[in-house]
Amino acid sequence: MGIWNSAVLLYGVPLPDNHDAAGWQGEELRDSILNHHDGIGHTSAGPYDRHTTYLCTDYADADMGETETLAPFDPAGQAERDARLHHACLELDYADHPEPTWHLIASQS
Repeated sequence: MGIWNSAVLLYGVPLPDNHDAAGWQGEELRDSILNHHDGIGHTSAGPYDRHTTYLCTDYADADMGETETLAPFDPAGQAERDARLHHACLELDYADHPEPTWHLIASQS
């Protein structure tokens, strides 16, 4: 068994470690969010065995030693991205979520 290192850049909101709104986990969470909220995805990233789940609108990752080129972020759509994330958080009973922001995460799996 080895450890896989990567870097993840995403725009979104972290979900609390103990958050299990409506009993959703894994596939059910993904399917519900993707089916009801256009442009919202989710991922887990972070240190080995301590990943955090994030709801996100923008996402990119790169393996160690590789370079990824990202399209420019369109600031004109900022309010719309924030609103989509807020509505998804409300559906997950997470009304007191932090403001969406950029997260650069050194991730291990």
